[in-house]
Amino acid sequence: MRCYVSAGERLSPQIGLEWEKLAGLPIIDAMSCSELVNKIFTNTLSERRAGSSGRPVLGVEVRLIDDDGAEITQPGRSGLLEVRAPFLCAGYRLAEAPPHAPAHRPPERFREEWFATGNEYVRDEDGFYHHCGRSDDMLKVAGLWVSPSEIEDALAGILTIAECAAVSSESAAGLSEIVLYIVAASSADGETAVTAAREQLACKLPTFKLPRQYALAAELPRTATGKIQRHKLRAELKHQRG
Repeated sequence: MRCYVSAGERLSPQIGLEWEKLAGLPIIDAMSCSELVNKIFTNTLSERRAGSSGRPVLGVEVRLIDDDGAEITQPGRSGLLEVRAPFLCAGYRLAEAPPHAPAHRPPERFREEWFATGNEYVRDEDGFYHHCGRSDDMLKVAGLWVSPSEIEDALAGILTIAECAAVSSESAAGLSEIVLYIVAASSADGETAVTAAREQLACKLPTFKLPRQYALAAELPRTATGKIQRHKLRAELKHQRG
């Protein structure tokens, strides 16, 4: 055994580093998508950066696109990730389509040779790409963008919190706000978990990134591959507020 590999949801840097201390072997984080089958980014044993998805793999071209559709070339600016590769799928097979129907290629995803992944990324000065979240999961508060991972990573390692998820919501006044869902550890009660989260985040994050509300959950909704379904949490908040 030389290493472990993680290629599902973004690996928290705190969890990755703590695991390496305990297991004596690193977790190599990577990122892929079903439409390519192959990886898009990966860290390696010789070149890795905690919290990043790594660098593009051989045979895959990537680019970041801003809100106006222009390519972002300078590091430090986040944008929507698009990829181009010879092994990109032709499209989607719709369940109601006849067997020989052409593949379905929704224009918001398939842009000629490029595929829009729906992920927000930022590239650092050394060419490592950092996942900021799904494009529909990004939080915008007071005109400023906040990545859910910034909030969730800040709580990694707190023993009273089993897991958490930050989502955007709307206050009674119609303003955007951040709500943090918390699953308390089995050894802790909800109030203790929320108090620990408040104190930790107040020390680590600027005021505009702090959640305005905290909600307790028995568990977080996830896909079959283990990714958090934030849209279900947003829908739950909307339903609660009528």
